[in-house]
Amino acid sequence: MKKNDLNSVWENFNTDRTEENRKKLVQASAIHIFSNLNYIASAPYSLKEDTRSEFILWIYPKLDELVEKFNPEKASFLTYINIITKFKYKTFRMEQKKRYEIQEAAESEEKRIMDKVFMEENTGSLSYRREAMEAADFSPNYRRKSLRKSFQGAAITNQMRKRKARDILLLALKSTFYISEDMIEKTAVLCGMGKEELRALLETVRSDYGEKQKLFESMKMQRHEYYLRAFICQQRLDKLAGECNTENWTKEPIEKEKEFCERQKERLRIKMKKIQRTPSNRYLAVLLNIPRGSVDSALVRLKKQLYSDKPWISM
Repeated sequence: MKKNDLNSVWENFNTDRTEENRKKLVQASAIHIFSNLNYIASAPYSLKEDTRSEFILWIYPKLDELVEKFNPEKASFLTYINIITKFKYKTFRMEQKKRYEIQEAAESEEKRIMDKVFMEENTGSLSYRREAMEAADFSPNYRRKSLRKSFQGAAITNQMRKRKARDILLLALKSTFYISEDMIEKTAVLCGMGKEELRALLETVRSDYGEKQKLFESMKMQRHEYYLRAFICQQRLDKLAGECNTENWTKEPIEKEKEFCERQKERLRIKMKKIQRTPSNRYLAVLLNIPRGSVDSALVRLKKQLYSDKPWISM
């Protein structure tokens, strides 16, 4: 597309402001930017096609608004697009650099954690954690022998069977957002109820607590972002500390940003702690139509059994 062609498309749109002409102007602007980005952005070297494509994908949704803001009394449309593109490209490069920094920081932190876990596993300091995780695992293979033994024998009464089925159902409802489809089927058999009936109960809990779960996940992502930003600030401060003749005014904005991120992390931690992610005992009591005290005692007993050497569900 020639330079004068873009002004002609603008004149057509200015004469007849239809939606079709607007789309043509936006498309013509995108083609012009893609073809002349190296000149517009004053890049010292030829930009890669991937970079130009990413920039077009980034700026294209904004072109409709930019076209609307154009004032023909101040400059030609071609000059306006070139100037706006130049400034927008700088913003795009800054955001791109920030994404790369966050990605590098995340990879660095992940590597550090993995190295730490590897060292702890080799020294045996994670053995007690592994045992606790195995004890808390609600997988189909978890202590299968203990489950079979607990449900065998003529000495088990119907009342004990019902209690065991109720305990398994309580655990399943507590882990509503983490139970798999395969586990639903196995849990339904252990509870002596239909698969669809159990799924209906789980869907009820998910419907009532779904918004809280989404809110928690959203806060979790925000807290993770602030953590990475604080980590990047600390890396910058460490780099400046190793350099000579570093002025305090250079460190001050970085330190302020780090303090801000730390405050936001703590604020989100407190808010996340207050969110009730799993169904409360009172809610389960109403849902299953059983006394609240029975739910409390059953879950306390199960928690003790899960983290002890006794069978998962004792006789």
